Amino acid sequence: MCTANAALGAQAFGGAAQTVGSYYAASAQRAQLRAQADIADIQARGAMAAGEREEQRLRLATAGLKGKQRAAMGANGVDMTSGSAQQVLNTTDVMGEADANTIRSNAIGSAWGYRTQAAMSRAQADGINPGLTALSTGLGAATQVAGSWYQMKNAGLLTQQSQGGGEPAGGTGLRARSGVWGGR
Repeated sequence: MCTANAALGAQAFGGAAQTVGSYYAASAQRAQLRAQADIADIQARGAMAAGEREEQRLRLATAGLKGKQRAAMGANGVDMTSGSAQQVLNTTDVMGEADANTIRSNAIGSAWGYRTQAAMSRAQADGINPGLTALSTGLGAATQVAGSWYQMKNAGLLTQQSQGGGEPAGGTGLRARSGVWGGR
């Protein structure tokens, strides 16, 4: 009898420990997802800042190239306002702008990917409810304990305490079923 009661107690204690553990596990998972979202936001800002720096570097390089082209044309006596020279300078501007737009577009795409990742992590975190997780685990554990109690009771492993009759003074408080110990 004591062994059956101890088994039920241990099972109930284990269920309580699982319930507490599931609460803290869900809380930790939610916190981790929120941290991942914050990191993704930081990465998005970093991608945009890196894109802006790269675009500025390219614009400076394009301006430097255009200056070298003008210097070379001037040293060779070419009229920079004439058709061919002006086309070369305009082409340099157009190609530089196209490259700058590509850099900007890539930075925006990268930042968008990080922001999408952040939004998904936040949505997952918002879907985690540690209280409901613990409640579900607790109900499952209680169901298992109740099932075990019912099986033990039907198998005669559990007895009821005496209600004041038939038990000798100083007894154990437990009544034996007939046939179990050869009594009554």
